[in-house]
Amino acid sequence: MFSKFNTGQKLLVLVLILSFIAFLTHTDHFMASLEELETSPECQCVSKRTGKSHNFCYPQPRNPGWYGKKFNCSFLETLEDLNLLDDPSNAITLQEAISNKDSLVFVSATSEDHFGISMRSYQAVRKYYPNHKYVLFGLNISEESIGKLPKSDLNFEFREFDASLYPEYVTNFKRYHFKGLVMAEAMRDYPVLWWIDAHMEMIKPNMIENLFEEISDNRMSKRYSELISFVFSGHNNYVVLHLELLHYFPVHSFDLLKSESQLGSGIIFVPRTKYNKKIVKW
Repeated sequence: MFSKFNTGQKLLVLVLILSFIAFLTHTDHFMASLEELETSPECQCVSKRTGKSHNFCYPQPRNPGWYGKKFNCSFLETLEDLNLLDDPSNAITLQEAISNKDSLVFVSATSEDHFGISMRSYQAVRKYYPNHKYVLFGLNISEESIGKLPKSDLNFEFREFDASLYPEYVTNFKRYHFKGLVMAEAMRDYPVLWWIDAHMEMIKPNMIENLFEEISDNRMSKRYSELISFVFSGHNNYVVLHLELLHYFPVHSFDLLKSESQLGSGIIFVPRTKYNKKIVKW
């Protein structure tokens, strides 16, 4: 098999094989029943605030009893602050999410170098939805840019994203670690979100109405995700995968990772359902 490869290719294949063996060896240590998962001390993190234990090992949905490496318990307080731990009281149903289009909140975020295009994105939304709530998170933007925000728009809200609340790597905004956290903060405060990247511009009317009609007519069954992306990324999941991630999120099929197109995250509908709170938690 190796005779067909050059030295660099052989090394790459060897690294992949060793990584996969290490992954299998590691996840084998975490095999258990779903009942054991919820009570095993190996997977529990205890809240200093409430004394309650929370599961920090991800269960693989298609392989009951197969779950990943325990996440660091230092994340627990962050998840509590974002209201993502086992508290369904503020969750809504998908049917409730699409019952009132006026309750939808547009959410975006911008750094200084994207400020101009983020304002064009905002103005494009306002062309079709002048009265919807619009929340813009600032990623260390300048006072000059803050001065250019649409203060006359009473339904516009600016929030400076406080990256100091999170691990230091989040401050490298070009790597997009902030994105899920911004969505989590917004989802904590608003039940129905439409995330739109700073560079995206709305070019057609009735986008909310058409989406809600599509969900009502075709996507209410459990076969469909309640977290809805509108675009494909143009590549599969595997090509952008950090293999160590599989220690935490064990996968049942590498072929699936390589064959399925990854969904884009430029425009996402995010209602605060129980399902979506679990996705954002993990």
